Amino acid sequence: MKVRSVGVWSLARLYALFGVVVGLIIGIFVALYAMLTGYLFLQPIGGFGAGIGILAVIVLPIVYGLSCLVMGAISALIYNALARLVGGLEINLGK
Repeated sequence: MKVRSVGVWSLARLYALFGVVVGLIIGIFVALYAMLTGYLFLQPIGGFGAGIGILAVIVLPIVYGLSCLVMGAISALIYNALARLVGGLEINLGK
């Protein structure tokens, strides 16, 4: 069995979902770090660390999702072009 082409939008959506999940995980860690350092070192400023943390949880998944969407589309286009030249990816599914 050979994969001769990949749906561009299909792969782009899959990459985007992966990017959103990774961005959310990184955003949570950035938020925790910002809140901790904001609490320990910037106490006079108040909720500065919490504000950056909340912003990171919102912005990072969006940025990672959009960038992965574009990279997924580019990857699918490149794969489709190269698969025409070399015949595609061969997959053995058992038996």
